[in-house]
Amino acid sequence: MTPSWDTLFVCGILCNVLVCLAVRIGFAARSVSDKVLGILLPIAGFVAMGFEHCVANMFFLPMGLVAKTFGFGADAAGVAALDVSGILYNLSAATLGNILGGPDS
Repeated sequence: MTPSWDTLFVCGILCNVLVCLAVRIGFAARSVSDKVLGILLPIAGFVAMGFEHCVANMFFLPMGLVAKTFGFGADAAGVAALDVSGILYNLSAATLGNILGGPDS
């Protein structure tokens, strides 16, 4: 099942809000442990909530296509529908959402 473009776009906005929060916390923290925990929590949050980040998708979606093409890795139902047009569809929505959810949000 492919999420709608609007859903991917909103998930991209919310993801980059959390990424920018992690960056701000990292700059504001004083000790290394504060920085690690401050960065870890928002990033783990966007991963756990399934939000879309274009840079992460630029790695994971082509790797899924390679795994599908060469037949290695787990055989998931969603991999069967993965193709280049689906990757571009996802990246267009996620990238624009990430831009809109950028540092001024």
